[in-house]
Amino acid sequence: MAWTTPEFTRDEINNAGMQLASDPRQLSPRQFDILTNFRASHGFPLNTIQMRLRGKAHQIDENAVVNQRLKRRQSIASKLRLMGSLKLSKMQDIGGCRAVVQSAERVDRLVALYKAGWARHTLIKENDYVQEPKESGYRSIHLVYAYHSDRSPVFNGTRVEIQFRSELQHIWAMAVETVGKMSGHSLKSGRGDPNHLRFFELMSSAFAIAEDKPTVPGTSTSIDELTSEMRHINDQVKIFEAVQLYTVAANAINRSGPDIDNVLFLIDLNTESHELDVKPFYRHDYTSMRQQHENAIEEYRRLEQRHFDNTNHDVVLVSAEDINTLKLAYPSYFGDMDRFISMTKTILTL
Repeated sequence: MAWTTPEFTRDEINNAGMQLASDPRQLSPRQFDILTNFRASHGFPLNTIQMRLRGKAHQIDENAVVNQRLKRRQSIASKLRLMGSLKLSKMQDIGGCRAVVQSAERVDRLVALYKAGWARHTLIKENDYVQEPKESGYRSIHLVYAYHSDRSPVFNGTRVEIQFRSELQHIWAMAVETVGKMSGHSLKSGRGDPNHLRFFELMSSAFAIAEDKPTVPGTSTSIDELTSEMRHINDQVKIFEAVQLYTVAANAINRSGPDIDNVLFLIDLNTESHELDVKPFYRHDYTSMRQQHENAIEEYRRLEQRHFDNTNHDVVLVSAEDINTLKLAYPSYFGDMDRFISMTKTILTL
């Protein structure tokens, strides 16, 4: 069984994307197939770039956490709506992989190593959100590559985004995503409780100071002023108590989760009931890897179709070395806020 290859024209892909953004309930069966094929066709280029990233990351940090994912349908639709002029065929993060290393200094070394190493793929965009953090507080370095191979030219031009994060940057980003998922608000897009939004901005700046990096626009560069404002917000809205509710609800479920080595995981999070279902797909050799990737893609398509009109279900297909790495890479799906709470409380006691 071969990897999924592109089967539709750019116009067909863009038209299906326009329908997804305007009214996904009116997608025709053909348009749904176009969207599924377009996303799945990123699998081989993504896996190739991710394997190279894994090798480079472990040269810098033997405990680096590397993973990959295909972008969720809801996220694709949301981004197309937010960026009205963006065509689906030009979206740069349908396929994305990420490396998390111990420190900001190791992030810088890994980015330099990755960019300097030989590769046929073309670097087409770089965003340094560490030196220039987003107003939301998001900090990371993004590289976008266009895949190129003489042996697999059918995939040439496919875009893959790589994210490079320190542990602090990752803890912050996953905390924002966890609260956003469970509260039903896209905090990372600036929507939700203003107190929560401001708290995360301040926390990001506190983490930035700890890493000797630029702080978030609109926040103080003084750790004393940051912690004073954070304490005031927490006294008003009890952020830690609210966050811990998410953690307890999810942790009560994932104790019975799978505990075996896999490469692909299909995750279905019910944000209303806090129920989590994780289906693993095994890998034994290269042939099996291709076959299991196709099996996972088909199951992903069926699950998305089943929950098409149910906004309480968050479905995503990701890769990780094992279940423990999965929890480190995607704590937002397990409601794991312990590390964020611990780091935040440590800073607030300074």
